[in-house]
Amino acid sequence: MASARVYDGVELDRPPAGAIQNRHARPDRPVRPEPADRRPRATPPTSHLAIAGLAVGTVGVLLPCCPVAPIAAVVLGVLARIGIRRAGGAVGGGRLAIVAILLGAGGMLGQVLLLQWVSGAVESALRDRVTGLAERLIEAAADGDRDAVAQAWGAWADPQWVDETMALAAEAVGRCGPFRGVSLVDLRLEGAAGEAGGVAAVIWRFEGRSLPGSVEFRLGAIVPQEGWIPSVSPRRIVVSDSREGDLEAGRSPASTGP
Repeated sequence: MASARVYDGVELDRPPAGAIQNRHARPDRPVRPEPADRRPRATPPTSHLAIAGLAVGTVGVLLPCCPVAPIAAVVLGVLARIGIRRAGGAVGGGRLAIVAILLGAGGMLGQVLLLQWVSGAVESALRDRVTGLAERLIEAAADGDRDAVAQAWGAWADPQWVDETMALAAEAVGRCGPFRGVSLVDLRLEGAAGEAGGVAAVIWRFEGRSLPGSVEFRLGAIVPQEGWIPSVSPRRIVVSDSREGDLEAGRSPASTGP
């Protein structure tokens, strides 16, 4: 019985286990197995946390009114990165996790800027409303329009406050001349006994001289037709006059009522 030919330790009559069958190969040469590093590698699955973080981060950027989305995107992205590192290459999606973290950080920054813009816009609108309210009160009182004064105070006001405003305007005009307008100096929001409101420091401008003072106001319901800004109604107005005495109208700080 003829022995099989051997070449480099490999029997030529039978291909070694794992060798690739090639019908065009020469019979006197062995067919070696393909190296393991040349075989195609399977793509690892993408981390579900990275995919979720990317989706939530996109929602946070497109919808700034959703404050939870950017925070959730950052958390999901960080957890995805940790899981991918621990998997040792068995799980992919590292770049998606980084993108999710960046989207979350950008969403949080956008929300901060949006909040600052909204706060500034609301404060500016309130300043305009308080200034207009103060001017209407004194102008109507100086013109003797009692109905307009009562309307400016609001339906909840005490009729005595209307009389006090009429007297205040008449006295101020008698001391300083015709009324010319109001300049707002400062606006401070506050709340007491469950009632939202604030105090505005103003300058009452008259033809003869200007006098400092203040306007205490309350905030009412939000009016969508007027820019989603709360309505404003007065609680107390003060004209400070160091020469001849202060003038006041409305509810005093110690009084109680609506």
